[in-house]
Amino acid sequence: MAGYTSADKALDLLERTYGPQKLLTRHCYLTEDLLKSAPRPHLNGAQSRKKEYHSHPGEPAMTDLPQITDALNRTRAAGGQRVLYRFTLTVGATRHEFDSLLTAENDPPHDLLIAHVGTSGWSAIYQVDQGPRGMLWASALLDRSTYKALLAVLGIGHSGNRPWPTSELLQAADAGAIHAKVRAWVPPHEIPRTMRNEVEEADKTAFIGWIDWQDDRLHRRPTASNLQKTSRLLGSDIAAFCKERGISSRWADPASLTRDRRSGRRPTPPGFQRRP
Repeated sequence: MAGYTSADKALDLLERTYGPQKLLTRHCYLTEDLLKSAPRPHLNGAQSRKKEYHSHPGEPAMTDLPQITDALNRTRAAGGQRVLYRFTLTVGATRHEFDSLLTAENDPPHDLLIAHVGTSGWSAIYQVDQGPRGMLWASALLDRSTYKALLAVLGIGHSGNRPWPTSELLQAADAGAIHAKVRAWVPPHEIPRTMRNEVEEADKTAFIGWIDWQDDRLHRRPTASNLQKTSRLLGSDIAAFCKERGISSRWADPASLTRDRRSGRRPTPPGFQRRP
């Protein structure tokens, strides 16, 4: 690639030589690395910490997510920002089910929650970034405790054999995204329990309104726990708006309501405008 000083020019050369259909996200990053003389293009905060991670020897540092990319594009075309679906992973003779939730209200990196369906309570949040050609990708690496817990859930013993490749879980999640239902928003009661259980008053998932504190005589503001719940159940973009404007979300136990207040549209506070 002598004479090429930018990644775009080098990628154009590769596309003309090999065809765009053969280029993956990792090829784009390798091109940038060569031109910048850097060993890695990007590390998110969780990956850059000095912490022990586990993956299969020789496993690629990045896993391309073409089906999740397509599912998000289709969802955004319908006015949504979240992709929720269930997928399966077969290990040995056992079939395991996982819930997957991609939250993409803001710019990358996005959060991808993968949670085992059952009583194990296992879950992990992956940081999903976007390559220069629009492809989403994530690192399959897991920290020691999360990796050991996953092996236990999958029934994989510690027999001294080489480590189980963690990229298989991400690849299964990506393959399952082809069945993701396109919709404008994911109602709170459908969000995986792992994500709902860690908010205040977790049993209250029925949205019933807003409290505007701007003219409050006691100068009260939305609490941190309320903003966290707003972010988890309605979106980080709405939570950021509520923090700036001093607005709290109100919730109730669905069983206590005399009528079903669930809506097919995402509730938004007064004055909120969705990003184009």
